[in-house]
Amino acid sequence: MQRSVLAAAAWAGVLGFVASAQAAPAPASAYGRFPALADAAISPDGRRIGMLGGQDGKRFVSIATIDEPNVPVLPLGAGEGLSLIWSGDDHLLLRTAFWFSPRPKEMHRFERHVSITPEAKLATRLLENETYSQHFYNQPIMVAPQDGSGRIVLRGGANGGNEGTVMALWRVDPATGLGETIAKGARTTRSFSVDATGAARVRHDYDSNRITDVEAIHLSRPGQGAALWTRFWSTKLGGRERFLGYSAPEDAVYLFLESGEIVRQPTSGAAAQVVDRPASDTSPYMLWDHMRAAPLAIVSGGGATESYKWLDPELGAVHTSLSKILKGKEVWLLDWSADRNRVLFHVSSRTTPDAVYLYDRGRKEVSLLGEEYPELKDAPVAQGRWLSFKARDGKDIQAYLTLPPNTAPGARPPLVVMAGEAPGVGGRASFDYMVQFLASRGYAVLQPYHRGLWGFGDEFYEAGFGEWGGKMQTDLIDAVAAVSGEVDARRPCIVGHDFGGYTALTAIALQPESWRCAASMGGLSDLGLMMSKRRWFYDYESPALERLRERMGGTGKNKLSGASPARFAGKVGGPVLLIHGDQDTEIDPEQSQVMADALKAAGKPVEHIVMKDEAHYFSRGTNRVQMLEALETFLAKSYAPS
Repeated sequence: MQRSVLAAAAWAGVLGFVASAQAAPAPASAYGRFPALADAAISPDGRRIGMLGGQDGKRFVSIATIDEPNVPVLPLGAGEGLSLIWSGDDHLLLRTAFWFSPRPKEMHRFERHVSITPEAKLATRLLENETYSQHFYNQPIMVAPQDGSGRIVLRGGANGGNEGTVMALWRVDPATGLGETIAKGARTTRSFSVDATGAARVRHDYDSNRITDVEAIHLSRPGQGAALWTRFWSTKLGGRERFLGYSAPEDAVYLFLESGEIVRQPTSGAAAQVVDRPASDTSPYMLWDHMRAAPLAIVSGGGATESYKWLDPELGAVHTSLSKILKGKEVWLLDWSADRNRVLFHVSSRTTPDAVYLYDRGRKEVSLLGEEYPELKDAPVAQGRWLSFKARDGKDIQAYLTLPPNTAPGARPPLVVMAGEAPGVGGRASFDYMVQFLASRGYAVLQPYHRGLWGFGDEFYEAGFGEWGGKMQTDLIDAVAAVSGEVDARRPCIVGHDFGGYTALTAIALQPESWRCAASMGGLSDLGLMMSKRRWFYDYESPALERLRERMGGTGKNKLSGASPARFAGKVGGPVLLIHGDQDTEIDPEQSQVMADALKAAGKPVEHIVMKDEAHYFSRGTNRVQMLEALETFLAKSYAPS
């Protein structure tokens, strides 16, 4: 039985959901809008649900009390809301972002938490006037202890004496935003793990020198004090072994070992226990309970499949039941009440817009809270399928092919290749607004998961090391050949964001005979320029920079120049579209400007769009719509008959 536990009419009125039949294709604004429901969180007592949604310039947080009609709303205006979490039952915390420019052409993006009352009134910003914590770009919440105090533990900074500002843990009162330092790290500390009370139990360090880089785990025994830490485990930084997390109920750490096993290692020094042996072609990670500081599940996925090994049988049973009911869709447990009687879950698939639901276990009821793209409810949806092929060197590669809605048998729609994002980022099976938009315009969209992308096992990820501009690129050409029998694959256009933007530019510059056009959104063009900026930001010997060098296969002048599309602008074989946010702090907007200048100097066709007040991920709906419209026009011209 399904009915609304919330006052559905009130919530629908707040979001402005209007479902009506509409002619295909839907406008770009239906695909590019800010998600109508971007996040949701339930209070520990299970009575209230906080929701983040709205549209550009009219974003808001609303707080619904179950079985009550009123839904108070806090307008956010143009503020960028990111996520929600409850601190006790009386304060909802909103993670938000803002930018700071200390000097021209230098932009920094900061993330902070603000506290909101159940009446949707702004209470305060956490650690607003704490000097040392202001140096950190983000202040993630580590745990929300269920001790009745309502206080949370977050990660900030503190005075480390001779070591300068160091990472620290703070216990913060959400009513006032004030807090106290409860643990300090060292200069090399990168993170902490805590128990259910918020006490620091694990300190995660990266120790770097000119000989070796080490990832180390230090333990603090209860009652010893914050200053007494003992090294417990270490491994080579950037290797296959990694720390997965700390389990407070078991007083043990979870580790992924070189053997491919996931083990539970008690801090007492007792023998480690093997918990799972994920398949070698998957990249496992763990889910954690932020209220209990306990492990929930080991998730292993690779391409079309994703499997869960539940370590928490109660929530595992909930997930299994919902997954059976919603077969073919991915169910993600978002949040739950302290007694776990009410659970918020997210439903996604590549072919339907994502939605969030409330499951009331006691009432045996499921309620729809909202959809991310409500205007697409009646629009035709493109269907797709996974495929596997062998690259020219025999490497097994996977790809996902999406065909336009209602493609007639035997039809061969023109192909657009969408390149993957950063190495180390896989492709979760969720609704992709850009893929669906392009398919709605009549294009087949191919998403090859070339070597070097995370999600298909360590060996596949490491196979991309040193292949920037090399086999990563030829994997894309081989993917096009694999689908040439069912689509029009003659010199397709290639599109990408982030590293995918770099891949697109590299393709049109280094293999111009294979590509018709290229569009890069927030992409790289000059690796030497990037490394010079990274050296200034991180310092030459930093672990982050060393991992980047390893992925690139070295940072010698010839290596960087040979894989930089801006250096080959004269060889570009088709028109190029460059789109970049002016507040991008992930990839400097200068990267697109350098490419545009090089193309213009070489007499090549280029369109360069700089989006105002936009960051790396195109989180503003108006800019996303402008990006889609520009891309639609660009592709139409590129595919027009000569």
